[in-house]
Amino acid sequence: YYSIAHEYRLLARINDAVNAYKKAIKTSKDEFTEAYRDLGDIYFYELKDGKEARKYYQKYMKNGGKDEKVVQFVASMKD
Repeated sequence: YYSIAHEYRLLARINDAVNAYKKAIKTSKDEFTEAYRDLGDIYFYELKDGKEARKYYQKYMKNGGKDEKVVQFVASMKD
């Protein structure tokens, strides 16, 4: 599902990409950390929903994501 989500995103099929990333998270035995970051990116850049983006970026960090740009970005976002 994770690979399919990337393909949907490249095709600008954003809703399909979101659904595929969420399915990747649900069906993975391990938390699919990068899918959370990708969802945050989609919500922030494509869907212009900062609140939802922050939620997924926080899940990314909670599950071990350490991308310094994401960490700094979330820290700078207002509640």
